[in-house]
Amino acid sequence: MSFHRLVYRFLIFFYGLTLNFASLFVHKARLWRNGRKNWREKLAKGLKIAHDNSQPVLWLHAASLGEYEQGKMLLQKYKNEQNYFIVLSFFSPSGYEIINQQNEKNRAQGENLIDFVCYLPLDTADNAQYFLATVRPALIFWVKYEFWYNYLHTAAQSQIPIYLLAVIFSPQHLIFSRWARLTWQTMDFFSLIFTQNQNSKNEVADFLAKKTKAKDIFYTNHNFLPKIIPAGDTRVDSIVQTAQNWQTLPIVEWFISAKEDFINKKNSCNKIFIVGSSHGEDLPFLAQIFPFLWAENWKIIIVPHEINPKAIQQLQIFLQKLNAVPILYSDCENRIPHNENREPHNEARTPPPTLVIDKIGLLKHVYKYGNFAYIGGGFSGGLHNVLEAAVFGLPTAFGGALYKFTELKELLKLQTAFHLSQNKPLIIQNWLKFIQNTQLAAQNAEIKTNLNLFFNQHQGATEQIYQHIQNEKK
Repeated sequence: MSFHRLVYRFLIFFYGLTLNFASLFVHKARLWRNGRKNWREKLAKGLKIAHDNSQPVLWLHAASLGEYEQGKMLLQKYKNEQNYFIVLSFFSPSGYEIINQQNEKNRAQGENLIDFVCYLPLDTADNAQYFLATVRPALIFWVKYEFWYNYLHTAAQSQIPIYLLAVIFSPQHLIFSRWARLTWQTMDFFSLIFTQNQNSKNEVADFLAKKTKAKDIFYTNHNFLPKIIPAGDTRVDSIVQTAQNWQTLPIVEWFISAKEDFINKKNSCNKIFIVGSSHGEDLPFLAQIFPFLWAENWKIIIVPHEINPKAIQQLQIFLQKLNAVPILYSDCENRIPHNENREPHNEARTPPPTLVIDKIGLLKHVYKYGNFAYIGGGFSGGLHNVLEAAVFGLPTAFGGALYKFTELKELLKLQTAFHLSQNKPLIIQNWLKFIQNTQLAAQNAEIKTNLNLFFNQHQGATEQIYQHIQNEKK
């Protein structure tokens, strides 16, 4: 066993111990631990029907919800056209908990894209061997930046085709680090590697050229450049499909005003500012912009990233300090009329009105009601999905580093988005000016046109990947 694999083995063991200890105090770690209890029995039971019926199995692994969205359309393709039994695994609770809940609801309605959803067990050799021997996948998809060595190595040894989806190799990517040779070697296990852009392939080519010039034999022996295929972002296909199947939200419509035309914003004196997937690090910026928005008759809808009592309470306290009256979505479910033609609830509300969506799975539908969206997570190191808002023609704002997000750089060039930086002077004033300008009729129309062109030009990655895989199998 190589030195790097020994170190990896130790780190995985230590990682498992750390998460088990953290589960005593941290809710997410507790979900991670509890979700993996008795996983072998659950897995065997969940796969029995597929094996009994000799149904081919497709396994997709995603770190969290956003990564799943990048593989979802491909799963639909294989489900509809080749009748695969779909196994979906997650590393993060934020992905598993949401999809598992949705999957149970979909199955009750006869809509079961995912046949079995589970947590990915810790990456040990024994776990990987049992998992793959039980699942027996004919095809494996991994999304973006999940490079668990033992699972990939075991699958490759079993000669199962493995495809990496939607990866971006930026100059800052871990794979180019001097300490990441094992991760680089892991790329050998993939049959094909589908990147979101051509620049990713160029980065790998440039890096390899430097190593070849330096006569570094390791990189020459593990040259995965021929496997890379720039295919585009599969999320765009998924996001466009979601927008086409948009769901009305009566409580949101009540909050805005039940007699207005919500979709076209006709005769509406209020504009709607949506905060999607907010983190604690986003709140200082929001605290500075909210008073200006309220002064100009904006209404605000906040969808926090964490939907649990503690996070909701902290958000309520934050709003109350700004002299706002937070209205919880869950409090309205049994009290607000669900007929949009009726008068809004006559209960007195103290301005400024702010609706907090404390329910999972609604954000991608909430954006349809907005005039502007702030997307959270950037200052926490994990910016959430900006395109979910942009597909409805919304100008957006977000913070954090952008090197992982080529689509955001395009949105900025199109002047449909605003990037917040903690180091820039007058950032709030500039942001407010950008918001105000985007609401001018001419500029708003231009933004919608540019975004429409963006989505039209970036669709089709799912079909391209599907055809590449089919051609390779021939």
